[in-house]
Amino acid sequence: YMKWLRESGGVFWISGKPGSGKSTLMKYLADHAKTRGAIQEWAAPSKAVIASHFFWSSGVSMQHSAQGLFQSLLYDIFRQCPGLIAESCPSRWDNTNFSYAHKQKWKLKELMECFRILQGNRTSTVRFCFFIDGLDEFNGDYVDISQMLAEIAKSPTIKLCVASRPLNEFQDKFGTDMSKTLLIHDFTKRDIMNHARSRLQEHPRWSSLGLDVHEAQSLVEKIAGMASGVFLWVTLVTQSLRNGLTNDDTMEDLNARLDSLPKSLEAFYKQMLDSVDPIYHRKSANLLQMQMAASRIVHALPQMMPWVFALLHEREYTTPDYAIKMPHTTLGDTDVKTLHEQATRRLNAKCRGILEIKGVRMAFIHRSASDYLKTPEMVDYLQARGGEGYNACLSLLRAYVACFNMVVP
Repeated sequence: YMKWLRESGGVFWISGKPGSGKSTLMKYLADHAKTRGAIQEWAAPSKAVIASHFFWSSGVSMQHSAQGLFQSLLYDIFRQCPGLIAESCPSRWDNTNFSYAHKQKWKLKELMECFRILQGNRTSTVRFCFFIDGLDEFNGDYVDISQMLAEIAKSPTIKLCVASRPLNEFQDKFGTDMSKTLLIHDFTKRDIMNHARSRLQEHPRWSSLGLDVHEAQSLVEKIAGMASGVFLWVTLVTQSLRNGLTNDDTMEDLNARLDSLPKSLEAFYKQMLDSVDPIYHRKSANLLQMQMAASRIVHALPQMMPWVFALLHEREYTTPDYAIKMPHTTLGDTDVKTLHEQATRRLNAKCRGILEIKGVRMAFIHRSASDYLKTPEMVDYLQARGGEGYNACLSLLRAYVACFNMVVP
């Protein structure tokens, strides 16, 4: 990878299953000082410009479309090199009616023309490296986007580092040159083993099993072998094994437990939902739909404490108009702590870990959980559990209105 950064062009492909850490790795690589230093070596004596885009299928259109990709990359480029604007966007730059030109929405064709100009300028004193994550979350034809990016990377002044699941379309386009390919599971087995070993050894009953080194290592290696590089799967599995240790499971029990666990994240998510107590089915399904709606509509304001929605939402089952009837309330630190603990416990019971509280926000355990819940099968599943006529957007509106009556000093 570092050799490619310093010397080569074209496309470098990072491949891994959902939950394997692709996005974390891409953010790390794009922001690391060594990355910038290596790219500058490649660009020298020209200026190196790094731009990035992270596709997200659960986000707004700009986060999973070709237009969003090229618009965000151009924004990064022009922010770092404003001198390129006039050259790349001549029609907008030369327009005498700047106010009119500024208000006109960008079209994909226009964005592509800007890139064509950048790509074709062989005398430019700028070279570009783009980091693009989540190609498999692009809402379009994978072959088309792969071809489009490959064409851009043919320019000697542009290189790309892209990440995706190991789908055939990306394998065919980017995976034929192993010197420009990184398969995450080939590099994470040792880290997964260390993580699994650490999580198990932290449990007070682990030492009471009296395992010899070979037995303990065998279990850890079995976990790593089944994981296929997916750290999140390992986290869920080790939590189940820790539950077994709490129950004083024997080594035979632990192996049987491991063999019985779902082999994919999707199956794990389904098992988590199926384990919800039937009395919570309706509220669980509606909370999940509410969170999915929130991710589509707006990023919640931090001061509104989105985690409190887990509590506010319950009020609409007994008092649908609770938001407008809620009295003005000032919450002290003790009140906030008590409510936070209450929300955490209730959310754990109703969503079994798929939706959790992280600091002041509610969030899915992983973006793959949101993707899974958007599949037609799971949309029907949640709607059936949530009850006919449920409106997640209306629930969000009620919770936001109620928040205006809650003041935190």
